[in-house]
Amino acid sequence: MSKTFADRWSVKRDLTPGGQAWTYVVEDLTNPGKEYVLKRLKNLDRIKRFEQEIVAIRLLDHPHIIRPVSVELSEESPFFVSEYCEGGELTTEKVGEWSVNQKLQLFETLTVALAHAHAKGVIHRDIKPSNILFRSDGTAVVADFGICINTDDGLERLTEMQEQVGPRYYMAPELADGRLEDVTPSADVYSLGKLLYWLLAGKLFDREKHTHERWDLRINAENPAILTIYDEIFSKTIIEDPNARFASGTELWQATRNVIETLEKEGRYLDADVPSSCLFCGIGRYAKKEIIPRITPLSHNSQFGGVAEFETNYSNLYGLGSQQPERLSAGNIKGDSYISFLTLECGRCGNLQFFKLENGHTLWKNARPSV
Repeated sequence: MSKTFADRWSVKRDLTPGGQAWTYVVEDLTNPGKEYVLKRLKNLDRIKRFEQEIVAIRLLDHPHIIRPVSVELSEESPFFVSEYCEGGELTTEKVGEWSVNQKLQLFETLTVALAHAHAKGVIHRDIKPSNILFRSDGTAVVADFGICINTDDGLERLTEMQEQVGPRYYMAPELADGRLEDVTPSADVYSLGKLLYWLLAGKLFDREKHTHERWDLRINAENPAILTIYDEIFSKTIIEDPNARFASGTELWQATRNVIETLEKEGRYLDADVPSSCLFCGIGRYAKKEIIPRITPLSHNSQFGGVAEFETNYSNLYGLGSQQPERLSAGNIKGDSYISFLTLECGRCGNLQFFKLENGHTLWKNARPSV
C-alpha cells in the first residue's frame, strides 16, 4: 500500500531528493486524477527555513513561479504540496534546437518572474537550470525557493555562515561560503546572466570567464545577436562587483526586452566591421566606406569681410570597428562641437547609409575581441 500524508496525499512515485527534503509525486485523494509534488522536511532543526520557503512561495503569486497548493506544518514531518510540472526541468536537450531569439524569450520569462519576486522582497539565491521547470503547456516556471531570503518580512537570514549557497558555477561571488551580509537582488541577476550564457553555449565556467578567449562566444559568432547580448546583458550581469550589475530583475527584464525588440525588428549591430544585409537590395552586405571628417571653423571676422578659415580633422579616434579599440565619446576630441559622418556602402547595389557622429554619441561598439 502506498504511503499517504494527512490522509489526503497518496504517494505515486519518488523524485530525486534534495539536500534538506524528500520529494514525491502525489495524488489528491479528495480529487483523484491530478498529480502534485509533495516536499517533506528531513530535519526538524530546519523547520524555520522550511517555513520561510513556504512564506515566500505563498507571497509570490505569479504565472511563472511555482504554485503552492497545500501546507502541513503540524505533522511529525512537515510538508507542503505544490503543482507538478509535467514538462520537467530545463536541459540542454530541451533547448538544443532553439534559436537565439527563442532562448532570449525564455530568458525574458525568467527575468519577469524574478522581477516580481524582487518587488516582493524575495531573493531566490539558487537560480540554475534544474530549478526552471515546464508545465505541460510549455510555460516555464521558477521553482525551489528553499534557500531564498525575504528582505521585507523581518525574518532572520537563516542560512548558516558555513553553508554553501547555490551551485558553484551560477552563484554570485558575494554568496560564497554562505555569506549573507548585504545580499541584494543583484545576486540573482548574476545567476541569471550565467544561466543565459549556458542557454546560448550549452556549457559554463567558474566566475567571470565569458570574455576569456576559450569562453568568448563573440569570437566565432555568426549571429550578431550574440554581440548585442554581450553589450547589453552580460556587461551588467556577469560582473563580480554587485554594484556594477543591474540592480534587480526589473532592470534586467527591460534590457532583455530591448534586445529582443531590436532583433525582432532586424536591427543592425552598430559596428562597421560586422556584416549586415543591404536595406535596398536585401542581398548585398554593407562595408565601411569612409569617415567624412569634421570641419571646424578656426576664425571668422565678418566685420572686416574676412573669409572663415577651417581645420579638417582626420582623427581616427571614433572606434568604429573592432580594429580601433577607442570608443567614440565626448572626450575623444577637444572642442565645443564636432560632427562627422560614417558612410557604409552595399557591395552589390551601391546603396549608401550615412550616420552622423556628434558630441556624446557612444552607440558604436567594438564587437569582436582580437585573438
